[in-house]
Amino acid sequence: MTTAATASNDRPERYVRRMRAAVERLLASSSFTSLSVEDIIQEAGIARSTFYVYFDDKGQMLNAFTADLLDEALVAVSAWWELPPAADFDTLRGALAGFVRFFHQHSALLNAVIDASAYDPAAEEAGFGRMVRAGEVGIAEHIRTGQRAGSVTPDLEPEVVASWLVRLVEQGLYELTTSADEQRLERQIDAISKIVWNTLYRATRESNGAAALSEGPRSG
Repeated sequence: MTTAATASNDRPERYVRRMRAAVERLLASSSFTSLSVEDIIQEAGIARSTFYVYFDDKGQMLNAFTADLLDEALVAVSAWWELPPAADFDTLRGALAGFVRFFHQHSALLNAVIDASAYDPAAEEAGFGRMVRAGEVGIAEHIRTGQRAGSVTPDLEPEVVASWLVRLVEQGLYELTTSADEQRLERQIDAISKIVWNTLYRATRESNGAAALSEGPRSG
């Protein structure tokens, strides 16, 4: 086991935060592949020796950032997954807005994670792949819980629908929100909120005759 691998087990969070903030600033004008360790340590204001105490290379550093990003993303998306059965469209939209805005705020780092997963199996396993799997599990459980409570359309297959929604959201975050201004971001939040509402909740709201809950946007 390398010195970096050993030290990473008790890596001080302050160094991770400083380096992650530095990388996010640098990614505003550079790609992750073009960044050097020297660029990162200069921007973060740390010594080269300190970097190598905690990481073997910048790929391992990105994996550490990805783990933190995933934990924060799960907190953001849980606002949707933990909605009560009686939640209306506006409440759903508010929950999804927080999640979309989280990724918009960290879009440069998210894109670096997605790009790295295309050529680095370790990055895919620790980063993007783990994000996808966590999303599929969380959404499927949300669907099952909602079906038991009568708030989610009963004939949906939780795992299949969850897989589709995760990939839809992943591609949307990557392609539609990265460079969006505020007006466009609001439109994208409206769009994904309508898709989720109509896919999961609208049919049960209407069949239950709950007028206050069926005021979500209608298709067409």
